[in-house]
Amino acid sequence: MIPIIKKFVVGITFLPFILFVRILRPFVLIRFGNLRNHTIGTLALHAETYLMDKEMHVIQPKSIDMFFHTKPYANVAFNKMLERKLNIYSVAELLYAVNSKVPGSKKHVAHLGTGEFDKIRNHHKAYTSTKPHFSLTPEEIKLCEKILFDETGMQPDDKFICFCSRTSNYLRKLHESGEIRSESDLLNDSPRDSSIYNYVDAAEALADRGYYAFRMGAVVDESMRFKNGKVFDYANTFRSELLDIYLSSKCTFFLSDTTGIHCIPFMFRRPVANANMFTYHVTNVWGGIFIPKMYWLINENRYMTISEVISSGGASLGSSDWDDYAKDMNVIYKENSSDEILDLGIEMDKRLSGEWFDAPEDIERQEIFWSHFEGFDFSFGGPIKSKIASSFLRKHGNYIN
Repeated sequence: MIPIIKKFVVGITFLPFILFVRILRPFVLIRFGNLRNHTIGTLALHAETYLMDKEMHVIQPKSIDMFFHTKPYANVAFNKMLERKLNIYSVAELLYAVNSKVPGSKKHVAHLGTGEFDKIRNHHKAYTSTKPHFSLTPEEIKLCEKILFDETGMQPDDKFICFCSRTSNYLRKLHESGEIRSESDLLNDSPRDSSIYNYVDAAEALADRGYYAFRMGAVVDESMRFKNGKVFDYANTFRSELLDIYLSSKCTFFLSDTTGIHCIPFMFRRPVANANMFTYHVTNVWGGIFIPKMYWLINENRYMTISEVISSGGASLGSSDWDDYAKDMNVIYKENSSDEILDLGIEMDKRLSGEWFDAPEDIERQEIFWSHFEGFDFSFGGPIKSKIASSFLRKHGNYIN
């Protein structure tokens, strides 16, 4: 009975304001929105694209928007950074709830991002014609640099990369209360997961090329030791939520699978090299390079070609779709090898430093690969500017033929 009484009191208290908001609508649009803080990757992309759209006067209407945080929090320091640019108030949650009960509520709901927005937005134009809208404060940056100097001896001008792999244990830990996602929603072995051990050779090779390298992760499954003294198991040592943002936003590039934190570098226009791309419909069309997981046909003892992956629906899978697809196709996926990820990391480094040159046959392979996607339904709108790594296509020429 108490919750009912509480809802009644809240409704009576805020209803006059919501009705006033309706009256004001011809003159000024006031909206209320949920930040969904429990999904840091989605939140990072949607918060950034929301302000892109506002700056470019596309998709998002001219409005005054009030947002509220929702638990569980993936990163409290990230929340604080958002508060410096967005109108975030705890009372907005109550206003959002009351608004939803009054006719005409949809016009007063602010969505940071939706699938519809993602499809109609020209992401490449948005990311290349605007600058990052969020930032750490000078004091936060100074603090992070001091910690890094104390822990690693790294100077502000030293270049570094971040690397990590996705583990399902992170989501299970974050959502252990079951308030947002139930146990049945959290896969024990998601096809998006990959082994961190296959990234080690790349990290140490890049350290040999002058980088510091930081193994990222909020909840990881294992501690690690590295041969090269410039590679750090940051996730298990001096990790903090603030440093997660600093490292992800300042790295020369980010090397990972499609774990959520890889969206923070995109948010700050940092290059990303994705290994173990599980599905193509979420290809980051505005840039970066990637290599995919390969699908192995058990009965035929061979890898599927990209044409077969697309035609069978394998290029559009969600994580929860994999088991049915694998059973129907009698297929398993194979993670990228240590050598493939090493090649990916070196290729990204050389592309950024101007040392990499695609041969004519590399350009031809790239064109053939993307020709298979004519008419494909990508989740993100805009011209595709990301590339499948040339080093990968050199080894797997049959993939595109």
